[in-house]
Amino acid sequence: MRNFFFPLQDASIYSELPTRTTGLDEILEVGKTDDGMNIIRSLIDFDFFAISSSVATGGIPSNAEYDIKLFVANATKIARNQIVQFFPLSQSWSEGSGYFYQDIMEEVDGVSWQFRSSGSAWAVSGAAYFPSPVASGSTAVPLTDLTIDVTSLVQQFISGTYSNGFLIKYPDTDESSSLNQGYLSFFSKDTHTIYLPVLIAKWDDSSYVTGSYPMAPSDTLMVHP
Repeated sequence: MRNFFFPLQDASIYSELPTRTTGLDEILEVGKTDDGMNIIRSLIDFDFFAISSSVATGGIPSNAEYDIKLFVANATKIARNQIVQFFPLSQSWSEGSGYFYQDIMEEVDGVSWQFRSSGSAWAVSGAAYFPSPVASGSTAVPLTDLTIDVTSLVQQFISGTYSNGFLIKYPDTDESSSLNQGYLSFFSKDTHTIYLPVLIAKWDDSSYVTGSYPMAPSDTLMVHP
């Protein structure tokens, strides 16, 4: 059995543009800029209260496993088997109403590299997060959509240990290396396609009947050619 949960909010943040908000963009990005000098991260949050309530009432079993699936829209200069990591955020945030490209002026009501919401700065630029636990996965060759097992993290969201969603980023070594110049683009919750990010709860609900049955009498058996 599988249950599907779609994001409540998501956004990308850019070290090169520390006040740029992107909460309504159709795309999420993770990685480095083309020159390898600047970092791109994304944030995503789901309705963990609904998931926790479903677990409490038996709709989802306590031993369910959880995957996040991100659908790739584009990729540039991606390293082979590029690792992508998920961390629990340690501060609340708001996606806001910004787009990467603004016609007149930047919106200031949402999350950016410097701010977690309007007028509220991150404790650490680039989003404050717990360094552990972490869930991670790597890109395939050839490149396919990304599916990450986040079971251990989701269980702690369900228990109330964490409550602010995920930060998605490259490992620190890749973020600090000027040689890494690749980034991944995924469809966001605001995409005009069917490829929204999704958190999947999955479990085996099959049942089996055990026992023995009497043998059918031989005079009632027929074999057809």
